[in-house]
Amino acid sequence: MNMKSPVRYLLLTVIFLLKVFLLLSPCGAAGGTEKSFTPGTATLSVSGKPAVAPPKTVTVRPVEIGDVLYNPGMGFADFQFGRGSGIPLPTPEEYPPQTVAYFRWTWDVLEPTEGQYNFFLVDNVIRLARAKGETLAFRIMSVYKGSTPKWLLDKGVDHVAVGNDIFPDHNAPAFLEYHERLVKAFGNRYAGRPEIDHVDIGSVGCWGEWNTACCKGAEAICNKYFPSDTNKLLISDWYFQYFPGTPLVMLQGGPIEYAVSKGAGWRGDCFGDYGMFSPTWNHMVDVYEPTVRNPVVGEAWKTGPVQFEACGDMQLPSLAVRVPTPVRRRSRGRFLEKRDQPEELASRAP
Repeated sequence: MNMKSPVRYLLLTVIFLLKVFLLLSPCGAAGGTEKSFTPGTATLSVSGKPAVAPPKTVTVRPVEIGDVLYNPGMGFADFQFGRGSGIPLPTPEEYPPQTVAYFRWTWDVLEPTEGQYNFFLVDNVIRLARAKGETLAFRIMSVYKGSTPKWLLDKGVDHVAVGNDIFPDHNAPAFLEYHERLVKAFGNRYAGRPEIDHVDIGSVGCWGEWNTACCKGAEAICNKYFPSDTNKLLISDWYFQYFPGTPLVMLQGGPIEYAVSKGAGWRGDCFGDYGMFSPTWNHMVDVYEPTVRNPVVGEAWKTGPVQFEACGDMQLPSLAVRVPTPVRRRSRGRFLEKRDQPEELASRAP
């Protein structure tokens, strides 16, 4: 018998067992799959390549600060950069920084000549606002210091003098035609642009506020010239049609429920009024409270901006908390426009 046979048989057995061990071992390289000795924690793989090290734990301990945090599109509005009052601008303590510049322009300034639009004015304000870290919100007005263009009145649009102002017939075919052209022109240029925070659905009534409050002594004719219910909706629809992608705001006094149901927010002027105009009527209780109790308007903050204008020469302490509970809970206003002096419209190019 050959004595080498047992040795040979033993060697073959050892080799076979080693192969089985390697195949069954978790660190084997069967199928060409690369595995680490300890998955998730190993630093060397079978192939000799370094394995991915586990991520390190980072501990962050926030430090409490007393700074005011300014959210974009919220807080106080920078009303026309504070121009026009003739007094030094308020200090930051009196009027903290803002993130939205709010401007109002009259029709005759935006379209001084038929079909010639003053985009330079708006573009320049956008540039100035951007330099201050602000976006722009704006309103177009057709009744403010005679703001309906003379070239339009010369086309036969009826109107009535109200003090030093002119109230045009908002139902006149020519007025409606050129009104739509105006909204369309500015929508084509500014709709959807990130520099625009929102646009008021204005351009109707005194100061673009959908009312006839400036018509002292001419109430009857102004009511006749005020848009019909059909034209109220028509004018509102122009803004939705020509300003897609831009947040819109309907003013209290306009078809607010209709606009809000289409995604607009709403605006209330004279916030804080508890008797400025009458001892028996005020905006806070008689206007805002029933407005926010409307189930549609009360939910407007979910889809559009809600904003207020401080009434008169309001200083910060006077705001206090005299806000009716329904107004506090349901309006969820996004920003407040505060004016330190009676409005003087900065409507010309700076």
